[in-house]
Amino acid sequence: MPDTSQTNSSSTPPLLSRIGAGISNLIGRFWVLALVVGLMWYLVAGRTPTVELENRGTAPDFTLESVEGTPIQLSDYRGRVVVLNLWATWCVTCKQQMPGFVEMQDEFESQGVQFIGLSVDTNGMEVVRPFIEEQMPVNYPIVNSPRVASQQYGTTRGVPRTYIIDRSGTIRYAHTGLLLPGDFRPVLQAVLQEGAAS
Repeated sequence: MPDTSQTNSSSTPPLLSRIGAGISNLIGRFWVLALVVGLMWYLVAGRTPTVELENRGTAPDFTLESVEGTPIQLSDYRGRVVVLNLWATWCVTCKQQMPGFVEMQDEFESQGVQFIGLSVDTNGMEVVRPFIEEQMPVNYPIVNSPRVASQQYGTTRGVPRTYIIDRSGTIRYAHTGLLLPGDFRPVLQAVLQEGAAS
């Protein structure tokens, strides 16, 4: 008769084996899920700008012609919150964020927000107008002046550069780089709430 004592002593009952495997599988999946969630939080937290409003002085005024041929004077928007975005047709990041600005113009227009795009393209409306009309239609005024961008706002190459100007015409926030709606919305809401409380 074969000796089965060694086999019986070393074998694990099938039910216990399956339970152990299930627990190990669950722990493995939970660890992967925790890792993914942690990574997503890190990326979002690292990308989202901190809401730190400052008094950066009065926004330099300008009067420029829009793509549609309408004169746009910045000071005419006193009493509204203005988002002034310096951009260029050759700027990939600028193009990435413009659909989000269109979305936010629709969302916040009734709350007194006006987006304005200031192009820094040196070829002027010759390149800006066809770009807006054919490739990137927007629902807010687009003007062009490398001179205004450089002399009054200090940049023509560091774009996109975005300013939030409060109802009194004071620059309260400035950011260089990509701004998506989820990142930008808390900052814009902070400026709106500040104005409503005053």
